[in-house]
Amino acid sequence: MYERVEYFDQTKLSVAVVLLCVIGISACSSSSDQPPVEDDPDTNPTIPGNLTSSVYSSHEAGLFWTASIDDGWVVGYDIFRDGVLVQEQLDANSFFEDLLTPSTTYQYQVVAVDDHGNQSLPAEHMLTTYSNGDVVDPGNNTGDIITVDNHIELLRYVFDILTGGVYVADMMQLPGYPDPAYDDFAVTGDSEVEMTTCINGGAATFTPFYNAGQWELVTGWDFEFDNCQYDVNVYDGMLDRIDTGNGTRFDLNSTGLKISSQSESTQFSGQVEYQPWGSRGGGPEKYMNVNDVDYSVTNTAESFELMDATFGMSVSPNGAGLRGMFSVSSLATNGQRLDVNLILSYNIFDCGVESCSENTSRPEFFQEGVLQLTAENGDSLLLDTATGDHRTVSIEITSGDVTETIVQPWWIWRENIKFNSDLLN
Repeated sequence: MYERVEYFDQTKLSVAVVLLCVIGISACSSSSDQPPVEDDPDTNPTIPGNLTSSVYSSHEAGLFWTASIDDGWVVGYDIFRDGVLVQEQLDANSFFEDLLTPSTTYQYQVVAVDDHGNQSLPAEHMLTTYSNGDVVDPGNNTGDIITVDNHIELLRYVFDILTGGVYVADMMQLPGYPDPAYDDFAVTGDSEVEMTTCINGGAATFTPFYNAGQWELVTGWDFEFDNCQYDVNVYDGMLDRIDTGNGTRFDLNSTGLKISSQSESTQFSGQVEYQPWGSRGGGPEKYMNVNDVDYSVTNTAESFELMDATFGMSVSPNGAGLRGMFSVSSLATNGQRLDVNLILSYNIFDCGVESCSENTSRPEFFQEGVLQLTAENGDSLLLDTATGDHRTVSIEITSGDVTETIVQPWWIWRENIKFNSDLLN
């Protein structure tokens, strides 16, 4: 079976990282930070130190170790799994795999290699992947929101909210009422039609938005509902929805909209701005902004509430940023309120600066910033990028009177921190 190996190639890091290392803003982790002293070609490197592992799921695991020492240069590390070389001269102090077999024990060896080809004795470590049933869901049904066992999945959930994959994609489908037919309107800039034929006697007013200077192009609608029933839903409130129609810009704005039926109730207020394909004015290539949003859905299966949400993600060829705050209550938080505050920036993509323009939806890690989660019961999680190795983050978890600190690779959340360019689909 083919197995894909994940690792980081430091030769592809942005020039920005090098500059930050030089001026001391960001510590740089490398197996060859030390200049040679008296290089004896017959001296072997020391054994890689403190070899440990983290198992993330039934098929994901990572190895971590401290750098070997040599009187010349340590050029990299050879990684062996069950006696087979799976990575040669890796220039990093961590190694990750994501296509392992569930419920399987693996024997790993890490060997340092110097500039003369001398090898250290192997550091050895054994790990066992989880079974398919061992994957931890964010809501662990114990009453605790934040634990060491569920922090990986909980952060995946939080990042999915921040990048729009959870909730924001649903907001963009509002109001769920069909757009009026364009032929119903006179071609003027101030057309307005009041519909008084709602099946329950309520009213709805629809005002078209026109592309400036091109009255023939309707780009959105102002919906105003007064106890208007359509199908099984009753609509109350207002919502402005502007969509260019070609996927380059979308805006949603409401001072309050409620949609209710016998089985479900949805409420929304606030603003969503979304530009998935870039600008021509020198600004960010892509962005998504959520401003002062309250959004809730309650039905027979579940209920969730997104509260006081003001956050956004911006992306350009040189990097990206996540910032903002929100609170959420859902099945994933065991029905308790979880407060989120963050500033993460200076993302360096898995490509050179010159070639990133075609790959800006796939950030690999954030170089600076923090993310704070605070649960209703007082438990907390602090994610801090200041580990000295920009491929990893420090995660401090406080539950009750116990505080634990874990170092994890950004790699775990790589699919969750990428920009979503298809939220309108």
